[in-house]
Amino acid sequence: MFAFPPTELNALEQLYDETNGNDWLWRDEAREGVRWNFSTLNPNPCTENWQGITCTSDCVHVSCSVEKLHLSGYNLRNHLPDIFYDFPSLTRINISINHIYGTLPKSLRSLKTLLVLDVSDNKFEGPLPFGKELNFVHLEAFHGDVNNFNGTLHKNVSNLINLRSLTLGNNKIVGVFPRTLCRLQRLEQLELQANEFLAGTIPSCGKFKFWICRLIIFMENYP
Repeated sequence: MFAFPPTELNALEQLYDETNGNDWLWRDEAREGVRWNFSTLNPNPCTENWQGITCTSDCVHVSCSVEKLHLSGYNLRNHLPDIFYDFPSLTRINISINHIYGTLPKSLRSLKTLLVLDVSDNKFEGPLPFGKELNFVHLEAFHGDVNNFNGTLHKNVSNLINLRSLTLGNNKIVGVFPRTLCRLQRLEQLELQANEFLAGTIPSCGKFKFWICRLIIFMENYP
């Protein structure tokens, strides 16, 4: 049997401690897995079936690592610690419907394997993670609606060529609608309602056929 990576275990414990793990709202253990427990000798989230964690393997025949982190509605609070450098195999993160505030940690942008990032319905603020240091180029979905994100929608979002869903409604995003979104030819869902985009025309995107999107919401922006 392979041991669980100690760097990932330490990162999970830091996440638990700094988001008030003692007050998390656990699910039924018979269906969803057991509660996180760091007090045992050599704890292994994969073999012990910890809630909210899906692993790359069972650790029996090959080494294991956290592949998916699903803690939606678990009552996480406070800041999100900057721990994601320690998860080289993460493909999906869902920490929606919690009470996390502050800015998104920089280490999130280091996750080259990340496909889905859902931080919606929290209290995050600051800029969106689409600036110059953008490494999760395989990202297919980013859900950041119902937060307090501000600043502009950076033109580098167009580098996420695999993006299919981008939901940013109910934030404080300003600026003009970035024409670089026209490059996202796989985009199927775009939600930008209830922000503070400046008045201006929405680009037609010409030959890129951007408006094949099934859902485009750009209403309720102001001033």
